[in-house]
Amino acid sequence: MSAGGYHTCAVDSEGSIECWGYDEYSDAPTGSGYTAVGAGGTHNCAVDSAGSIECWGLDYHDQVSDAPTGSGHTAVSAGGFHTCALDSAGAIECWGNNGEGQVSDTPTGSGYGTISGGQKYTCTLDSVGSIECWGKDNYGQVSDAPTGSGYPAVSAGGGHNCALDSAGSIECWGYDDYGQCSGSP
Repeated sequence: MSAGGYHTCAVDSEGSIECWGYDEYSDAPTGSGYTAVGAGGTHNCAVDSAGSIECWGLDYHDQVSDAPTGSGHTAVSAGGFHTCALDSAGAIECWGNNGEGQVSDTPTGSGYGTISGGQKYTCTLDSVGSIECWGKDNYGQVSDAPTGSGYPAVSAGGGHNCALDSAGSIECWGYDDYGQCSGSP
């Protein structure tokens, strides 16, 4: 399941995609066999059973039309107007709006295991569970990422992020105007 700007999409047990909310962005592909879905600000992308990526929705910054071709992708996460995907080697590929370096500053190499797109930035976990973020950094959502390793999960938001540490505690950083960070359990 993935929550976007004004809508949410999920993959059911048969691999079919269902989206709900603001309908302009949720005209999901039909059929089954999808393994992952990422809902963005105004677009969505999904990975099918062969690892091919299919995107739909508004295409203001080529976040739909520039999706990579070919197979072998394992995960996808849509941000505001950009999207990033992982391939089977754990390499990251991003496309769409690059106004804040959310595409051009993508880490190189392989071994990444999780990816989460925020509004104008993205965060990932490397092979030892260290957090790496890139793109717009106006609230410390990129530069204030916790150091260390062993994080099993990270999730990027509009201007803040949260990660689960190895002890099961939640750490959040970035914009905290509504207690997104200071109010975490």
